[in-house]
Amino acid sequence: MYKGIASQWESIRIEELAINDDEVVIVNCMIRLKNVRDETFAIDCPRNRVLKLIRKIKPQIFIQAHSNRSYSSFFSIRFRQVLSTYAVFYDLLEATIPHGDNQRLLPENVYFVTDIINIVACEGSDWIEKPETLKQWQRRNIQAGFEQLPVNPDIVKECKDLVRDGYDDRYFIQEDDNWLLQGWKGRVLTGVTAWKCNLDEGR
Repeated sequence: MYKGIASQWESIRIEELAINDDEVVIVNCMIRLKNVRDETFAIDCPRNRVLKLIRKIKPQIFIQAHSNRSYSSFFSIRFRQVLSTYAVFYDLLEATIPHGDNQRLLPENVYFVTDIINIVACEGSDWIEKPETLKQWQRRNIQAGFEQLPVNPDIVKECKDLVRDGYDDRYFIQEDDNWLLQGWKGRVLTGVTAWKCNLDEGR
């Protein structure tokens, strides 16, 4: 059953989810927690509130994907970080998708542009594009009462085989510290991992 909730994630109450006791619950969160506000916005950190909500749900598994980057609050440093980060993304597009191909339009003209403008031009509560490194998310999740699951080596091998056989050889897939890492030319861009509730923590 699909149940849409039009609300900020940190404002959702567990009752609104209407979860039945006999349901298998899986939480799947793909690179969107970066848009939930962090400690610089409120003492009661919205990101931590979302993680606590997920912990209360007690999912059988919690799957997370994150970009592996963070930005300084100092403009000049942040500007250089953005240049470095998005140069990699544009290089990836240049190398793998020809000019004029419609597959480039969405990442180039929507995702990248929107993110860059928000990171560079906005301050305070207007700055909503605030990713964190994988290590930072790892700490948050552990503090919220989750236990990280190991990556299945068969999945790692299958992903590596797919990349080797069907993609540019400058892509890479590897496992590190229970993250399945994806990157380009030696630079880690994103990581995927899975968690379960630690029954002894986060109560």
